[in-house]
Amino acid sequence: MKTLNRSLRDVEPGLAELEKRLGYEFKDHTLLVSAVTHPSFSVEQTKRLPDNQRLEFLGDAVWQLMVTDLLFNHYPEMPEGKLTRLRSTLSRGDVLVSFARLIGLSDCLLLGKGEDRDGGRLRDSNLEDAFEALVGAIYQDGGREPLVKICERLVLPMLETRELLLAGENPKGSLQEYTQERLGCIPRYEVISVTGPVHAPEFIVRVWLGEEAIAEATAGNRREAERRAAALALMLLSQREPAVVNGAVAPCAAPCSESCPGTCPKFCGDILTEIPDLPPIDLEDEEIEE
Repeated sequence: MKTLNRSLRDVEPGLAELEKRLGYEFKDHTLLVSAVTHPSFSVEQTKRLPDNQRLEFLGDAVWQLMVTDLLFNHYPEMPEGKLTRLRSTLSRGDVLVSFARLIGLSDCLLLGKGEDRDGGRLRDSNLEDAFEALVGAIYQDGGREPLVKICERLVLPMLETRELLLAGENPKGSLQEYTQERLGCIPRYEVISVTGPVHAPEFIVRVWLGEEAIAEATAGNRREAERRAAALALMLLSQREPAVVNGAVAPCAAPCSESCPGTCPKFCGDILTEIPDLPPIDLEDEEIEE
């Protein structure tokens, strides 16, 4: 069990690791601290600290711009409608949550006592807000250039499995179809806990593939929690699956160990190493369905 109500001193090592994963070191450390500070933590301090809400507002707009720029420049022949669909998907809440989990952002959050005790460290809304705030903080601290690299490292692997990325309308059906075809198994959903008052319960659901827990999500009812968990699982699978480019397997996002050949389908989130540039997808051979 993680220690609840962490202080700034408690999360400092995690913030240093976060900078390593991102490949970016903040010049103004207070921006990074603000990005991970939930309002519930700020109000509990004797001297109120800036929380992440203003940075979240900025980061929301900046992320849209970074994704737009990446898609526009990597796929010069892609029609506007398809670019719009991909941008919308890559800016969706569950996708941002998957990015937050990928870089280990939950361990860095500064939460109030009650928020931490009630599972706020795993709450999707907190992770989405913190990721957007982190984007805003990096933009304020270093401008556009570091975000270009971070956006490429997070987004490009997902674009190699676009059938997963665009499966947002029915994530449970898409996940089952994908796992049956690729992995020979079907997902299993487990309710981990139900908390909160009767009139406003909060379900935490975990999705399993065989013996492996792939993802978990929270919602106000079981059906929505399962849908969100499936959507998150799809995002994580798209990150974990090695991309095949011109018949060659691209390196996985984070090698499992020093002996890892770098082409395994498993993702180990301890270190986010730099992903090499991938060539644009040949749009003449493969189109995104409308």
